[in-house]
Amino acid sequence: MKDRITITVTDASGARHYTTHKRFRLYLLYAAAAVIVFAVGSFSTIAMLSMEMFHLDSYNGELKKKFNGLYDENTHLKADISHKIEELDDIAVKLEDIEEIVGLKPQENSDIQDRLKLVTLTSAQKNFIFQNIPSGAPVSDVTITDRYGLRVHPITGKKKAHLGIDLRAKMKTPVYATADGVVEYSGYHKNSGYGNLLIISHNYGFKTLYGHLKKFVVRHGTFVRKGDLVAYSGNSGLSNGPHLHYELRYLQKALDPLNFIRWNMQKYEDIFKAEKKVKWDYLIQAVTHQMSLSPPQLLQTAQK
Repeated sequence: MKDRITITVTDASGARHYTTHKRFRLYLLYAAAAVIVFAVGSFSTIAMLSMEMFHLDSYNGELKKKFNGLYDENTHLKADISHKIEELDDIAVKLEDIEEIVGLKPQENSDIQDRLKLVTLTSAQKNFIFQNIPSGAPVSDVTITDRYGLRVHPITGKKKAHLGIDLRAKMKTPVYATADGVVEYSGYHKNSGYGNLLIISHNYGFKTLYGHLKKFVVRHGTFVRKGDLVAYSGNSGLSNGPHLHYELRYLQKALDPLNFIRWNMQKYEDIFKAEKKVKWDYLIQAVTHQMSLSPPQLLQTAQK
């Protein structure tokens, strides 16, 4: 009976004795220890969750403060945007007045920033560009009889690149310079087939060639201004009838003259898209830099 224990329970009715195995006591101890461990674990978990809730409440408070700050900032930004829109509307109205004064017709669906840049170049700088870079037609009648590009020569019958355009011109039709420049060549040019040929060298690497002429008005070394009478059209050289062969080159590269004939104040930016062989960004920078120099500085630059 050593491995058994007796439990006595006494009440008003008397004493009662219960006999059980000693192992039951161990089970009770284990159960009590488990309850204690569970209680301690539960308390720790509750404490951790409480601490986490405290941190979440603090973080939530911070988020509310940030949200309120962003909301106030957004309100101020909306007010600023409304103010800027009003300013842009005022600028657009003033811009239309400026465009009207300088003779520009506003383009439909054009961005206000592009229009502002356009107006910026529509003063002396823009006029300077049109004066020094070939633009417009060399004859009054702009009727093209043969375009720029690959063609079959009307006389030789061979397929060959046509480096310019042929413009309809009767005998002795006045021919005008399309930009300021210096006459580089005026005489009969047998090898090219152009006959009486006039070459004018312009600023920034441009040249214009006028072929099949009847008569020269200017000679080698003559300085000419845009619009000056320089020659009369004819039928000299390898030609099948009176006309003017007009050619335009940039750094010895042939360009399509039609793009430059159509170039004017209202279509100022069209040339930048139509003619990719010219480094327009560098050219415009050079023009604006040159125009920013004083006359003595210009003289020093020319002498270098």
